[in-house]
Amino acid sequence: MAGIPRRHHFVTKAYLDGFLLPGEKHLCCYGRKKFAPFLTAPENLANRHDYYSFKRSDGTIDYSLETQIGTEIESPGIPVIQKLAAGKVNISHAERTTLAKLIALQSVRVPFERNFMDSNHRENLLSYLSDMDEESRRLGGPVNALEVSVAPRDDPRLIQKWVTLRRADVLEMLKELEEDPGRTSRETFFGLADHLAEILEGMEWTVYYASGKSRFIT
Repeated sequence: MAGIPRRHHFVTKAYLDGFLLPGEKHLCCYGRKKFAPFLTAPENLANRHDYYSFKRSDGTIDYSLETQIGTEIESPGIPVIQKLAAGKVNISHAERTTLAKLIALQSVRVPFERNFMDSNHRENLLSYLSDMDEESRRLGGPVNALEVSVAPRDDPRLIQKWVTLRRADVLEMLKELEEDPGRTSRETFFGLADHLAEILEGMEWTVYYASGKSRFIT
């Protein structure tokens, strides 16, 4: 297991490093459940063990998503933040796209958002079973499948297709979620960030700078 990244940040360490004063190694932090500030290094903040990884069927760890985030999002995005921090606000269109992707990914990869995606998916699966049970009682016989519409928004006029969900398949998906609770969000948030980035890229941006010797909390 040597060399495999196991401590994954959901707030980029290189971004946190940008708040260090010259020569300093620790940040002054406030935690949601801590009443007093505390000092710690950026590598110890906003991370979880195997946050983006999962165990393959052969028992090995797949950490490719962690590598993908570092290569495609963080490595190109952090230099753009550093450029803005230095007061160089005339960034290129490509840099704007790169930064939009970094901001978008940051918005959807945090634990709160990932937990929401995972719990929402599980609740949807349970609701399908509940609907089948309700139809079984209404019809007086077993109902083991549903036709579910697929639409970009909750609007019947936008239905793109119908999908058949079978009870056995729903039960199997619930079993998989028990074994790998973070699977849904792990397989979803990266693509979701792409869609969000398209919106952010077209928005007007405001960059704030601290004046004089002012310190600030973000």
